[in-house]
Formats: sequence, structure tokens, C-alpha cells
Amino acid sequence: MVFGSVKGYGIQQISLKMLENKKWNFSELEIKDSDIKNEIKSVIENGGTVFALEKKKIFKAVYLFKLVNDSDDKYLSFAKKIVLDEIIEDAIKEFEDDMTTLLGEAVAGEEVSKVIWGEKEIELSKIKIGKLEIPLSIIWMLMGILFWLLFDDFMWFVIYLCIGVSSGYAVKINEPKRKLKKSKKKTKEKK
Repeated sequence: MVFGSVKGYGIQQISLKMLENKKWNFSELEIKDSDIKNEIKSVIENGGTVFALEKKKIFKAVYLFKLVNDSDDKYLSFAKKIVLDEIIEDAIKEFEDDMTTLLGEAVAGEEVSKVIWGEKEIELSKIKIGKLEIPLSIIWMLMGILFWLLFDDFMWFVIYLCIGVSSGYAVKINEPKRKLKKSKKKTKEKK
């Protein structure tokens, strides 16, 4: 599945069909890790996901996320990455930012409860609804009905219904808080 491009490389989510299809080339990645195709297959078959960068159907980077079943909790955990030296650092950073968004969508789709990626933890978070959110939601829906009646187009109601109902959930990324050491300055008091 294609998700866009980064600095001339296509962003792909690798599927089992892609592994079997001869059009897709893993040879450059296999130079760095000869067993990478088997690892990708294992991750996908066990419910995980694999994102990759490709150029002209030749894979240049892969990120493997394994599915972890921890009692009642299912989540994705970062397992491994292989990146060829030819890819510039800016492309990797942009790819990882895009991948964070894609992983957030997996959490929002409730396939998994969270994604653990290094020091980042991507999870669904319920937003606390205040006193004004419910009345504002109703006002948005009433505006949708008003625009629907004025313009005789049901789409206005659907748009404002989505706006009114959309408050309540959001995806958040937890990053560890860094502890900063404060340097103590000695001050001399003049008397």
C-alpha cells in the first residue's frame, strides 16, 4: 500500500503479496541482512506491520513493528530497522515523522492499544470534555441542519455533524521527559 513519497522515495506498507511478487526487489537489503525477507514475513504473519522506503520497486529501508499480545492488551513494538547508507538523514527523519502519523492511525482505528517505538509511546487518549463542548457540539449540528435547509444539500449537515461529534478522542505521543541539570552559580554578595 502506497502512503506517499519522501525525497524521491516511495513510502510502502509491505504485505505478504509484495514479498511473493518478483517485481519487488529486496536484494540491497539482503546484503545488510540475509534473512530480512523471512523476518518481514514472520512479523506480518503474526499481525505486525512493516513500513519501507523504495525507489523503482527496490527497497532501501525497512522498519519492523511486531504485534505483542500481553494478556488483554495488544500493541505494536518496534523490532528492527535496516536503512541503506545511500539515504540521506533528512529523508529518514521525514519518513519517521510520516510513519508516526501512520502508526497513530493504527491506534485510532483501535487495531492496537498503543505503539512503542524507542522512547516514544503512541496511544489513544480521551480528551476531558468540559462544560462547553456538549453545547458547542449541538450548536455545530444545528448549524449543519440550518445550512442543509438553506442550500438544500445534505452534505452540509454531514460536515457539521462530523465537526460536532469529533471532539472527545485524540492520538497522543508520549516522549520521555528529559531531566536537565541546573548549574549552580555562585554569587558573591557585596557588602
